[in-house]
Amino acid sequence: MQERRKNRRIMDDVNKFTTLLGEKARFIGTMKGSDNCIVYGHVEGDCQCDGVLVLGEQGGWRGNISAPNVIISGNLTGNIDVSEQLEVSATAHIKGNISSPTMALAEGAVHIGEIRMDRQTDVVHFKERRAEQTSVPDLSTPDKVRTDKSK
Repeated sequence: MQERRKNRRIMDDVNKFTTLLGEKARFIGTMKGSDNCIVYGHVEGDCQCDGVLVLGEQGGWRGNISAPNVIISGNLTGNIDVSEQLEVSATAHIKGNISSPTMALAEGAVHIGEIRMDRQTDVVHFKERRAEQTSVPDLSTPDKVRTDKSK
């Protein structure tokens, strides 16, 4: 993935997701890979990925996550280790420790645990202002996938 422009949201630079776990799917085991991954279902296990990992609003994860860029909108019980940027949406419920150099935390998000930021940065609080786009794209049906980024 190309280098992110400062103060941009993670989804602004993602072209596609090559791994999708659907809403009714359940995965048990260790997830590894270098592609972008979006999870609408439920995972029990750890993740070590080199792309963007998104946990959708209806998604659930029980285990630890390690990735460069992560967006959490669902329920996570486990620790998160992010090397670049973490976004926590208003619908997120996290029970576990967070380690990330930069973090955007939406108003309304719930977090129980510690936050460790190794570099001197500020925690950014935000209200979602994108009325037409949610923080996580709905890829459950093909007609909802937007291919033209100019819209």
